[in-house]
Amino acid sequence: MLHYYHAFLPPYFHLWNIPFLFLAGLIGEGYGALVGGGSLVTQPALLLIGVPLQSTLAIDATAPIATEAGILTETYKDVIKKKKLVLLMAVQIGRAHV
Repeated sequence: MLHYYHAFLPPYFHLWNIPFLFLAGLIGEGYGALVGGGSLVTQPALLLIGVPLQSTLAIDATAPIATEAGILTETYKDVIKKKKLVLLMAVQIGRAHV
């Protein structure tokens, strides 16, 4: 049966793909952020649902950008909270190189 969403989505896409890809992305990118190598989870998941190889590689190359952005925002918040400590460390590093 043809649904309305098939008008703008590829023919291999099904509604069960959404939670499957969400969980695969969550697990893969979480693992990738902690250890590295989240592609071991996300690439097979994308290929399993029928995404072409070229698209899988492009999606998997751009997905870590969101993970890195999240890591950077958290790191920036920590630096702002501990600005006195960061300033002290910068002064100590500056003295060591003089």
